[in-house]
Amino acid sequence: MTLILVVNSASAATKTINASKIIKMSGQTLDPQENPDISGNITVYRKTVYPGTPYWAEEDPIVSQIVWKNLATGQKGTVSSTTGNYDPRISGNIVVWQHIASGQSSILWKNIATGNSGKVSGNYKAYNPDLSGTKVVWEQEIGKYQYIYWKDLATGAGGRLSALSTTSYDPAISGNKVVWEQWTGSKFNIKYKNLATGTMSTLSSGMNSDISGNLVVWQTDNAIIYYKNWGNGHIYKVCPGLYQYRPRISGSIVVWEDYTSGKLSVKWKNLSTGKVGLANWQNSDSQFGYEPAISGNIVVWQDWKEHPFYVYWKNIFTGKGGRIQH
Repeated sequence: MTLILVVNSASAATKTINASKIIKMSGQTLDPQENPDISGNITVYRKTVYPGTPYWAEEDPIVSQIVWKNLATGQKGTVSSTTGNYDPRISGNIVVWQHIASGQSSILWKNIATGNSGKVSGNYKAYNPDLSGTKVVWEQEIGKYQYIYWKDLATGAGGRLSALSTTSYDPAISGNKVVWEQWTGSKFNIKYKNLATGTMSTLSSGMNSDISGNLVVWQTDNAIIYYKNWGNGHIYKVCPGLYQYRPRISGSIVVWEDYTSGKLSVKWKNLSTGKVGLANWQNSDSQFGYEPAISGNIVVWQDWKEHPFYVYWKNIFTGKGGRIQH
């Protein structure tokens, strides 16, 4: 496999790179790292292991592991070492992820402190999990529709959240509050439901929503990020400019992919103080960061530097960070 990269768009000059050389740069076999998430100091991500095989992460991996690492202590471990693992999410010591086997896609969970594990969804075609505490939400395909389901791992309670005969995607949860995007036939709307009260409402048109406490963030159709404070009901723009994608929020801090400067970077903003910063400190034509996640002051993201993705982290208050080694 080769990649053909445009080096200078004005002259349409191209550069051909052999994938095997990318995988084995400097004589080392590189294991791509993808889909990061973080809770406290513990980060999880997908690590694809190739014993000398020059393929990308999405092309028939040899082993697709879900791994974790405590950034404060250096302690690390493997959540799952079988192939077909995707999109891990973590809350406390509990990890959930999508597992594909024999043509079926289920949501699995594991407590990395106790070793207890199990299956969240017993049916096939389950995707995009998220969790808060012991409550898990995910997207379930049934017939021609996509529904949002939830389950409490501690009590076994759960059920369908989205309305019948609707198509909904990408749920996120914080405590008892769940948000997701629902397709109306002409646009996406951000839906909201409180598991404790049963209250349900439509927040705004948009997609890629996330929630933390009373704050909800989302991306509009024209790639602008907004947030709503459920305390006062007001909606605000996070930052000026266009080309802002995939926001995530923890407390009052929002992170997102930003293409305002013409280079894809990971930015953050403290909604309480108004301070804005750059998480991935290296930002060149041959490097970009995307799929950020945040917990407290720590941001994690996928980073590309002309070789397979690696996961990086940064404490946006202290500036400490770097590549996450496993």
